[in-house]
Amino acid sequence: LSTSAESLAKLLHDVLDLAKIEAGKLDIVPRPYEPRELVADVIDQLAPAAGAKGLEVAASTAADVPRTLVGDAGRLRQVLINLVGNAIKFT
Repeated sequence: LSTSAESLAKLLHDVLDLAKIEAGKLDIVPRPYEPRELVADVIDQLAPAAGAKGLEVAASTAADVPRTLVGDAGRLRQVLINLVGNAIKFT
């Protein structure tokens, strides 16, 4: 029940974001974040789903990526989760 509720909430959030994009009202919140930590968190979050399908998910970050960036980490996380989640789902 909890997993279904989380999935429904995520879907609703994605639909609302799409509506905001189409209306030109999407707010970007630029703040400092650590890209390596963000990528590692996304991989950790999606590793169980990959493992359930017999897949291994891993990531590496180029050495020249700055330790800290300024941007909307929440939006970037959302994009990465969607990309990696779809890769797992359709593999």
